[in-house]
Amino acid sequence: AALRAAQAVSAAAMAGDAQSRASMAMAMNVKDYLSNFDPRIEGLTPTPEQLPQIAKAFHVYYERVNASDGEYTMNHTATIYLINRDGHFKSTIAYDESKESRIQKIKNLFTE
Repeated sequence: AALRAAQAVSAAAMAGDAQSRASMAMAMNVKDYLSNFDPRIEGLTPTPEQLPQIAKAFHVYYERVNASDGEYTMNHTATIYLINRDGHFKSTIAYDESKESRIQKIKNLFTE
């Protein structure tokens, strides 16, 4: 059984394309970040073209916020999606959800 934030970590890229290199770098950042967690947790890194469709499907908010130094940060939904072993959505865990609620949702996922 696997907890999956999404179906897979994916970065489709064509060599020499700057946008593709940026997508690949983003995928590596997600992979590095997720290495801090249980290996059964998977992350999703869409292409720039896929992002709006996926965000809409998962009801995710995101917005690029430019900084005065030319860098940027992202405002985004901070939700964990619980997907069962058959790949079906079961529940979410919100950023500010209580520990007791999070534990119960995960137990429910594994006992279905």
